[in-house]
Amino acid sequence: MNLHMNYASEEEIPSSYRDLYSRNESGVWHLTGVENLPSPEENSKLKAELEQSRSALQRSERLVRRFGKNEAEAEAFASAHEQMKTELEQARSKIREYTGKLRSDAIDRALRDAASMRGIRPEAVRDVLARASLFTVNEEGKVVTEEKGEEVSAWMDEQLQLSPHWLPASRSAGAHSPSGNAFPGKRTTLSDLIHETWNLTTRR
Repeated sequence: MNLHMNYASEEEIPSSYRDLYSRNESGVWHLTGVENLPSPEENSKLKAELEQSRSALQRSERLVRRFGKNEAEAEAFASAHEQMKTELEQARSKIREYTGKLRSDAIDRALRDAASMRGIRPEAVRDVLARASLFTVNEEGKVVTEEKGEEVSAWMDEQLQLSPHWLPASRSAGAHSPSGNAFPGKRTTLSDLIHETWNLTTRR
């Protein structure tokens, strides 16, 4: 998935990345939420330089076709070609770096939001974020697991079954202790526990 520096409307922005965009005075949504991201002017300059490099490479290729038996021209073309390849690879490397950062930020934000909604203890959020490598961003801009394509919310609910200690201790204890039962008169399930934790969180 390719992200653009600007979008005409908020709806055009992939949902996982909307927090990274701000609308300017002209009504255009511009990418502002990534540190050290080149400004539109810098991007325009880079594109112009790449276009000049491509034009120079095309001229060199035409010269070689015209003077293919001229050793000096052939050597000049080889040198220019190598320089163009280096510049293009540097540009691709920058794009990969920025794209990777955007993907990493989106995954981090999705995991934090899911943890917050379920009332996971702040100190346990580190364990949640340590599993960020299990996720990717699909073509629709959604954060999903790489293996199954499962969305964060479903994955988080499964993990709480395996790691109930992520929840506050008082809530976990209530699920097993008659004296601390969070739901008097009936057996507490993990689903009840998550529901009660969410209610408590939203009331704070």
